[in-house]
This record gives sequence, structure tokens and C-alpha cells, in this order.
Amino acid sequence: MASPNWYRNFASACGIALATLFFSVSCCDSGAFAQESNSVVAVVNADPITRQMLSTATLERYGETVLDNVIINRQLIFQACQERGLEVTEAEVTQEISRLATKFGFSVQDYLGLLQEKRDIDPGQYGREIVWPILALRKLVADQVEPTEQEFNEAYLSEYGEAVKCRMIM
Repeated sequence: MASPNWYRNFASACGIALATLFFSVSCCDSGAFAQESNSVVAVVNADPITRQMLSTATLERYGETVLDNVIINRQLIFQACQERGLEVTEAEVTQEISRLATKFGFSVQDYLGLLQEKRDIDPGQYGREIVWPILALRKLVADQVEPTEQEFNEAYLSEYGEAVKCRMIM
């Protein structure tokens, strides 16, 4: 199992890569790409690191993983929802976040603050990248999933164990 730091680093890299890709693509259309790709995003011992250098390094290190695990899966879910005329609204995302917070015994504000502090996931990112796909997948399979009686019984037993009749407890 990967450590929490690995997840945080991966999420940070994903965010940087996506932001860099989005910004780079949007700049291409405006003709400002050359100017923006040379803008300095950091300076290390007087040596500048340009946006293009950051973008290249991030894509080399995390590009395939980000593409496989995040972008493609989210796009497939989005396309499947569009094909079936399904939509996940902001209200549904907010309601699910509230439900999860209550389930874990937190107020929504405390729950989102904890995610920010411990997992470095801001509330918008949590809604977009975690809650939205879960809700969309639920909607996609809701009419297709009908558990059999055997599956129901197995799930019940795994959660609660076998029932025992007891006449007296001393």
C-alpha cells in the first residue's frame, strides 16, 4: 500500500501537469505561447526555471500515469454520461460531500479542511476529481446492478456475521 505522502505527491504532480497542460493549450490558440512558455515560474540559485521546462519535466515524470489514471478515466465517464443523457449537478456533489462528512462525524467545513490539511486536496478539486466521478459511475450503473439473493446474503454475512439465537445472557 502506498504511503499518504506518495498520494499527496502524486496529486500535486497531477495538478501541476493538468494546470500546465491547460495553460499551454490555451496559450497556443492566442498566439502567446512563445512568450508564456518562456515565463519564469521559479528561480534556483539565480538560474531561472521556465514554464516550458516545468511542463516538460512534469510530463516526462508523470505524464503517462496522469493520462492513464486520471484524464482518460474521467473523460470516459463523462462521455458515457453524455451518451445516456445523465448529469451530475453541483447540488448533488455538495449533497454527497455533506453526506460523507456526516458519515465520518464531521461538519462539512471540518471535513473539507481535514482533506486540505492531510491530503492536500482543495474542496473544488475534491468535488471535481473524487466525488463527481463516484456519483457519475453510480448513475451509470444504477439501472444495471441488481444483486441476487445470494450476493445480498454474502454481503450481509461479511458485514454482520452469522446470526446466533440466544435464550439467556448471564
